Amino acid sequence: MRKTSTAPFAGKSISWVLKCVVLLLLTGSSSAQRADEWTMHRGDLLGSGRSGSKTDATEGKLAWEFLAQSRITVSPVVKDGVLYIGDWKSVFYAIDAKTGKQIWSTAPRVSSKPAAPKSTPDESIAPLLEGTSTESQQYYSFSNPCLDDHRVFAATQQGIVTAFERSTGKVVWEREFDAEIFSSIRIVDGRIIFGCNDNFLHCLNAETGETVWAYAAADWIGATCVITRGGTIITPSHDKFLHKIDLETGELIEKFDVGYRSTGTPCLYLGNVYFCATGRRFMCVDVRNGATRWRHNATSTHQQGVAFRDAKDRRIWVAIHRNVHCYDAITGAEIWRFAMDSQSAMSPCLGPELLYIPDRDGLLYALDIETGKERWRVTYGRGSWTNPVLVDGLVYMAGSAGRVSAFR
Repeated sequence: MRKTSTAPFAGKSISWVLKCVVLLLLTGSSSAQRADEWTMHRGDLLGSGRSGSKTDATEGKLAWEFLAQSRITVSPVVKDGVLYIGDWKSVFYAIDAKTGKQIWSTAPRVSSKPAAPKSTPDESIAPLLEGTSTESQQYYSFSNPCLDDHRVFAATQQGIVTAFERSTGKVVWEREFDAEIFSSIRIVDGRIIFGCNDNFLHCLNAETGETVWAYAAADWIGATCVITRGGTIITPSHDKFLHKIDLETGELIEKFDVGYRSTGTPCLYLGNVYFCATGRRFMCVDVRNGATRWRHNATSTHQQGVAFRDAKDRRIWVAIHRNVHCYDAITGAEIWRFAMDSQSAMSPCLGPELLYIPDRDGLLYALDIETGKERWRVTYGRGSWTNPVLVDGLVYMAGSAGRVSAFR
């Protein structure tokens, strides 16, 4: 067990709670996470990392393991008792979420373009793996999938976006883009949305794959966007701006110069966007005017997401370097921190009482949300930058060696 430092958490007045509720109504999403599903990266359109599960994985005991054909560095999605995930051979899998038995798998994706030399991503993008060399020309490595009632959507790093039929794995439609994709896919109102290294934020019809609109930034968009209830898309970009875009039209509403690039996953909470960025910053930016409300020193990695619960809670959780931090969302004051054995660029998942976070050495930790005290830890395999997902009391975790594990 590791020592945990704590700080007192101030009480909240009625006026403060009312203010938070108003802000959440203005910037929040109507999507609510069910106990038996996790349909997109970070769980919902706000990037909360909050599970709808009524129970936690309280023991850290292995329920099942599944071994893919190649390494895995994306996080799963789960719906109707089926877990979906892709690997570095660009094979996509449907797995029984209770037993770990494979239901179907796809053939690898094949590009229509001539094979390009494999590249090694910048250290700030992929710090946890020794390059991206693989035997396949296409691989699911950065962009996390999402799903709706009938389809599951996935993007290879090399730019192929595919809609698979959830029940069979049959390809419904497929598009190939001219640049790499690091951004995870969002789905809302029958559309899928993702950033691309061609400097565009793309919006496609989820049923047909046809382009609805494409928004042009000044540099590539590797971050995963968040989307408000009112239909505003918010995304950082490599051009150092925070962009606010109309969901319906794809037109720019306004943008703010925040001074730092980000390929991470922001969260939208209490009228603020929280994200890690270049310049070793962890930032809280007001979405109304672009003002930086507070910031903390971070590390060169900025892929990790930030977790929160509800408007009454007022806390956020994030992993930076070797520590898991709990901060006051408004003031930035640290409430507690927990020291892991190794660094982490991954994103926490929140259950009813426990927070789940992995480190780069292959350990998955379960911490008490209130105090940061360790409840259990378990080895899940080789370190990766996949994120834990809690559904119906099971926490799912994938390792870079291709092993998917479920812990109860």
